[in-house]
Amino acid sequence: MKKNQVDRKKSKMKNSQVVIMIVLFSILLILMLTAAFLKQTFSNVKYIESDNNTINPGRGFYDPVYTYDYEEISTTRQNECSLSFVMFDLGEFKDSLISNEKLLELDNALTAARNNGVKVIFRMAYGFERESREPNDMELINSHLMQIKPILEKHSDILYVVQAGILGPWGEWHNSTFGDPPSLEARKTVIDMWLNVLDKDVFIDVRRPSFVRDMYEKEKLKKSNAYSFEGVARIGWHNDALLSTEDDYGTYIELSRKEELKWSKNHNLFTPFGGEMNTLGEY
Repeated sequence: MKKNQVDRKKSKMKNSQVVIMIVLFSILLILMLTAAFLKQTFSNVKYIESDNNTINPGRGFYDPVYTYDYEEISTTRQNECSLSFVMFDLGEFKDSLISNEKLLELDNALTAARNNGVKVIFRMAYGFERESREPNDMELINSHLMQIKPILEKHSDILYVVQAGILGPWGEWHNSTFGDPPSLEARKTVIDMWLNVLDKDVFIDVRRPSFVRDMYEKEKLKKSNAYSFEGVARIGWHNDALLSTEDDYGTYIELSRKEELKWSKNHNLFTPFGGEMNTLGEY
C-alpha cells in the first residue's frame, strides 16, 4: 500500500473518532441537562396510608336532600361527600301540571349543587312514603317530564345519573299503579320518556338488575359497546337494600344472589351503581 493511501486511511479513522467523541459528548451533555431539569422540576413525595374520607368526584357516600330543602346542599362537601341525592317530590301534582314555583324549586336545587361543586343523583317520584303512588296517566307523567326537561338540560353537566323513579312509592318500581312490579310496558314507557328528556350522555339507573335484562334482552354490555350511550350501555341499576337479605328485599328475583352479582360484576364496570342500606344483614 502506498504511503499516501495509508495517510488517507489514518486521517479517516481520526475523523471518525472525532465524530464519535462529539456524539458521545453531546449525549452526555443532554443527559446532564435532563437530570438537572428533572431535579428542579420534580420532587419526591411520600404517601402515607390513611383511613380518612377522600372527596373524589362522582363516587363515595352521597348526601340526600329534597328539592324543597335545597339550601342543605351547601353542607354536602362539609359532610365529605361529592354527590348529592336530589329527590323531586311531585306528590301534589298527580292531577295537574307542575307549578312554576315547584319548577323554580328544582332549578334552585340544581343551581345550589353546581355552586357547591357537587354532582347530582336525581330521582323524581310522586311521593316518598309507603302509600305513595304515581298517577294512572302516562300522558300526564310525560307532560311533567317535558316541563322539567329544560331545567335538566341546563344542568346536564352536573347530573351524575338519573334514577328512573316515577313508578311506585319512593319511585322504586314496586307496588305501582301499573303493577307490582310495574308491567314491562310501563317500565319501557318510562325509560323511553327519560331518553327523550335527558341529554344523550346522561346515564339512567333502574331498581333491579333484572329490569335491565328484560328491557334489553338481546343486548349485553361489554367493552366494545360501553360508553356508547346506546341501548343497554346507557342503563345501570341501583340497590336500595344493600347487604340486607339473601335477595336484598326483592332486588334479586330472576337469578340467585351469586348469579346476579356475577352479572353485575361485568355490567357495573361501565355504568353508575349505588344504593342505600335499610337493614344491616349478614352480607
